[in-house]
Amino acid sequence: MSCPPNATSGLGLPRRAPTSSYEVLLGTSPIGDAILSTELPHLQAIPARPDLAAVEVELVDAQRRELRLKDALAPIRKRFDFVLVDCPPSLGLLTVNALCAADAVLVPMQCEYYALEGLTHLMDTIGRLRADLNPGLDLEGVLLTMFDARNSLSHQVEEEARGHFAGKVFRTVIPQERAPFRGALARQARPAVRRRLERQPGLPGAREGDPGGRGRMTTPTKRRALGRGLESLLGAAPLARKDYFQCPIEDLAPQAKQPRQHFDDASLDELAASIREHGILQPIVAYRGEGGKLVIVAGERRWRAAQRAGLHEVPIVVRDASPPDAFELALVENLQREDLGPLEAAEAMQRLLEMKGMTQEALAARIGKDRTTVTNTLRLLKLPASVRLRVTKGELSEGHARALLQAGSADLIERLAAIAVARGLSVRGTEALVRGAVTAKKGVGAKEASASFKDLLRRLERSLGTRVRIVDRRGKGRIEVLFASEDERERLIERLLR
Repeated sequence: MSCPPNATSGLGLPRRAPTSSYEVLLGTSPIGDAILSTELPHLQAIPARPDLAAVEVELVDAQRRELRLKDALAPIRKRFDFVLVDCPPSLGLLTVNALCAADAVLVPMQCEYYALEGLTHLMDTIGRLRADLNPGLDLEGVLLTMFDARNSLSHQVEEEARGHFAGKVFRTVIPQERAPFRGALARQARPAVRRRLERQPGLPGAREGDPGGRGRMTTPTKRRALGRGLESLLGAAPLARKDYFQCPIEDLAPQAKQPRQHFDDASLDELAASIREHGILQPIVAYRGEGGKLVIVAGERRWRAAQRAGLHEVPIVVRDASPPDAFELALVENLQREDLGPLEAAEAMQRLLEMKGMTQEALAARIGKDRTTVTNTLRLLKLPASVRLRVTKGELSEGHARALLQAGSADLIERLAAIAVARGLSVRGTEALVRGAVTAKKGVGAKEASASFKDLLRRLERSLGTRVRIVDRRGKGRIEVLFASEDERERLIERLLR
């Protein structure tokens, strides 16, 4: 498939074809209508027209614009052994489409210094695309072009490229085409002539490494590295994806006591439907546990949905990690995605503190949270079991849970939680309810020890349907009826005025 028109001309295809890659990318024509036969057997091509340059402007607001080519090629990929996409040299939308659709990239590189900078930008783009849009994108190889054997710069670029991209630079080199020399050609003189010339005044003698001037060429010393070297531009190693592959779904196992414990069935069914339609867009992260078993670090929800979708293989990325490190990675990934419930996050943080033996300050720094946030989250573990169950079910939010903790005793927290759920109180309403209960508890003082006093308080609350506070100081005081909203206030007024 030709994105720039150059390949179209090279194959002898018409540059004014009625259907081309332009219509394919815009989605106005199916890709099958654009495929043309060439003079070469078993080679078919999709031509490009000069108006393809305008496609980037026309797709600027389009959805999935980076994946237009991938979606277009999907119906025909199985018809061909290889699909080659000729990309323009600029890193625009056309090239991004090609990189998103490709399994691997073949990079032609001119043996010139400034070509190294262009290669740096291309590798950065490939790295970002692998992280976000095409995790399976691999580097097929680097093909050296415009190689001039008489030019030391070409040799230096070749050395740098072969040293950095070990095993990824093709042995084949495309030489630079030059016009024949005019006039006399430079040739090496015969040994006898060279020995006679060396004795002439003002002419150099035999070269170092050629004692006696017997005509042997000297072995070239190692060339000085090209500038700071290719390592300074591209980093320590080329792209490699031995840790990425399609894994049989039964070879994966969920992480024991992973941070996320609850998976909504309806949400899993929705994700499974999406996977059937589009596949898994982000690979599952795993590590090798005991006996080489692949254990999921991040992506258990995708793994479960893939099983429901009927997939036999899923894309995975293998990380080197110990069980504590894997648990930490899973916690951080879920916190960043906000996939954990408040109690799941609290339990995971507590487990990480115990496994790593770290302080709350260290934990906050490791997971990118404020220390106060970590402390408040861990306090949720002090809730009674029945109230924690309400939070897990979604009857109470994290804000409700924090407000209820101010009540102190487990019995009072459970009672206030039941009232908050029954009345559908907001977080502010729950805070007011707790304040009233705590104040009433302190004001009653010794009177609460009286069974008759407790019975009176219960009968008042049962009759009015709300919390009641009695303040009694030496036979004098007040009875306070608490309400949490305007509607509740009006209801109490009507009840008291009957």
